[in-house]
Amino acid sequence: MKSSKLGAVLALFVVAWAISFFVFRALGDWSTAGNIGDSFGAVSALFSGAALALAIYSMVLQQKQTAEFE
Repeated sequence: MKSSKLGAVLALFVVAWAISFFVFRALGDWSTAGNIGDSFGAVSALFSGAALALAIYSMVLQQKQTAEFE
């Protein structure tokens, strides 16, 4: 089950990479492609913040589970 989810995530990244390649080929200019990429900076920051929050939440849950086990 986990390997199928990992495969789906990897396939999603490969598809996103392929789309970005074709978008660059359509634009034909690094500066235009760079400006489009820079517009997603806020979204990247949101995903990074969410990942940090989930990591902290995971550590809190692990501490609670360890305390219950003892």
